[in-house]
Amino acid sequence: MSDYEPVSAPEKTPSASKKVKTGKVIGGVAVAGAAIGAIGYLVRKSAVIIPDSAVIDPPVVELGERTRRKMERLVAESLTPQAVAEMLASTATEVLHQLRSRTLYGFCLDRKWRVPAFQFHHGRVVPGLESVLPKLDRKLHPIQVLNWFTFPNTDLWIDDETVSPIEWLQSGGDAGKVAELAGWVGSGL
Repeated sequence: MSDYEPVSAPEKTPSASKKVKTGKVIGGVAVAGAAIGAIGYLVRKSAVIIPDSAVIDPPVVELGERTRRKMERLVAESLTPQAVAEMLASTATEVLHQLRSRTLYGFCLDRKWRVPAFQFHHGRVVPGLESVLPKLDRKLHPIQVLNWFTFPNTDLWIDDETVSPIEWLQSGGDAGKVAELAGWVGSGL
């Protein structure tokens, strides 16, 4: 009996049951979901095995580099709690309280809070954000949060055009609708 356990890819994939004995271990859900869904895959002790014969598309490989650069840009453009406090005419203590209560989004890196700038518009917190942020899964990566807030969402429309959740809120759209959508982020559905 083999050490490998075959795992089916989505039903519409004809080669999902193909068995492979050699392969490379590639970490990361994005690679596993995007790169090998069409060829089937094997799981061994929670590792995803991709056959040596599988060709990983360059866009999948580049995704890691683009994500790294995006994270670097996110960190560089983020504010410190002190800078946020100065912008909002508040105190760093109040900003830290907002971060901990999840009415302002931030993440820790090297033991320092980073507050992404996308949540501010004209020197103020985007209206309605305080009701949306607590609905987001705490385990989301900062890039997932950034992407969700800034990419167009098919459920949000202004003048026959899809808009991002942050654009929706900036335009005065119903924060309850965005909060409902936020509850689904990271749910796997």
